[in-house]
Amino acid sequence: MIINNKNPAEQITEILNRMIERGLTTSSGGNISFCTPDGKVWITPSATDKGNMNPSQIVEIDYDGTVHGKYQPSVESGFHCEIYKVRPDIHAVIHAHSAGLITFSCARMLPYTDLIENTALSRVNLTSCKGDMPGSRNLKRYVTEKFEAGYNAVLIENHGIVIGAENLYKAICILEELELSANIHLKALELKRDKDSQIMRRVAYKQNFEKKIIKQASDNNLCKEICDYIIRGFKTHLFSSSIGRISVRTGNDSFYINSANCDRREPLYKDIIEIINNCYEDKVSMLHKKIYEKNPQIQSIVSASPVNVMTIGVLPIQYETHYDLESCLTFEHVDKITYEEYEQNIDEVATRITSSSGAVIIQNEFALTFGKNIFNAFDKMEILENGVKYTLNFNNTNLKSYFMETERND
Repeated sequence: MIINNKNPAEQITEILNRMIERGLTTSSGGNISFCTPDGKVWITPSATDKGNMNPSQIVEIDYDGTVHGKYQPSVESGFHCEIYKVRPDIHAVIHAHSAGLITFSCARMLPYTDLIENTALSRVNLTSCKGDMPGSRNLKRYVTEKFEAGYNAVLIENHGIVIGAENLYKAICILEELELSANIHLKALELKRDKDSQIMRRVAYKQNFEKKIIKQASDNNLCKEICDYIIRGFKTHLFSSSIGRISVRTGNDSFYINSANCDRREPLYKDIIEIINNCYEDKVSMLHKKIYEKNPQIQSIVSASPVNVMTIGVLPIQYETHYDLESCLTFEHVDKITYEEYEQNIDEVATRITSSSGAVIIQNEFALTFGKNIFNAFDKMEILENGVKYTLNFNNTNLKSYFMETERND
């Protein structure tokens, strides 16, 4: 990953850019730090526009608070330094004011972290703590005590989230995944108000998966096309830094796909791997492989976990495609597969998918779209996410009641 090869100030600046792009904090809210092996802490400055920051503004401080440079460190530098003292395994801390997570903090609740595969398998250790004024001794103590107890994500009441990880890339991935989980949970709660249904949570199956030998893709033109669509998926929130796969068939028994460890904001050609014969990287690439084997007409597959589609994916309801014309013309029917089926019999799942499927939602995992090329498959994922969004908006507002009343009057 490009980001891990940069110096601390450059890494912090890049992570700030991601947070602003994704709406995970405001221009004045939140803070980021990085601790080097020699005990130096690099942190964002206080009272500075985070949407227009450069590496020269990042502040170097010691554990005792000694400042090196002309800028003042974040007012929250106290709990950053204390976290590093009590948790030597943590080298990066992000504090963010993201809307979904703050909503739960205001309600004194924790969002489910087992709604989608990434957060369930990464086993994010999330808790909450009392809030206080920014920079206060009490707040520093409340946050530090939770990290000292072994948690790596702490939701501060009416304030925001604090995340600790071994590097900044892992920290931002955790933040994005938690915010995605929070927004899925919120939308599911809204949708189930009028329905006798429960939010389905992912069962943590034991992962007995043997990775097969894989190799780097060699066609740079095709790698560029895949990378371009991955970046587009990140920009349009179909993908996050750690979630989203695109594959394209290259032969009867081979295809290219981005690696599970690929940074979706900055994918590299070397992140595109070739799956051939009986080789595969993980269960997702194995599923793509099985689908290609059973469907020679399918030339490209996109798998993603966007917020609206996965709201359907955590509730025991089906997506009705008839609400908008584009979805109706694109998808005759969107099948839904349980995570038990996916975990226990991947061959059976692949058998249920045909070239006419268009799209499939796998409960608590991701959605899949299929096409005759990358554009076709990617376009279907966009249509699926937008179509579900229209449906959720229609059902969660007074528009549906108004529509039904108008129909009766007519």
